[in-house]
Parts: sequence; structure tokens; C-alpha cells
Amino acid sequence: MKLIITDTNVLFDVIKIGALTDFFNLDYDICTTVFVIEKIRPSEQKELIGAFIRANK
Repeated sequence: MKLIITDTNVLFDVIKIGALTDFFNLDYDICTTVFVIEKIRPSEQKELIGAFIRANK
């Protein structure tokens, strides 16, 4: 099943509560757009998300 993220705030909230690894380990194909990723400004947050993108999670 696909989980489509269309709002950057979803990712910010998951990062804020420290659940990013758990989020990407859910049994879903998590998808988003380049526009959502481009809205991530803080480099630390962008690197956290980028690690999962590079791992094809």
C-alpha cells in the first residue's frame, strides 16, 4: 500500500517526535514529490530525509 506525503509538515512532525526511522520502517511504500522535498530547508532535516531517499525506503 502506498502512503503519499503531500505536505512537508508531516515530515517535520515525524522528525520532531523522533520517529523518522520508525516512520520509514512502516509497511508502506512512502512517496512524495520533489516539491515537498525542496521545502525542507534546515540542512540537518534535509540530510535525515535524504538518507532514507538514498536507501530507497
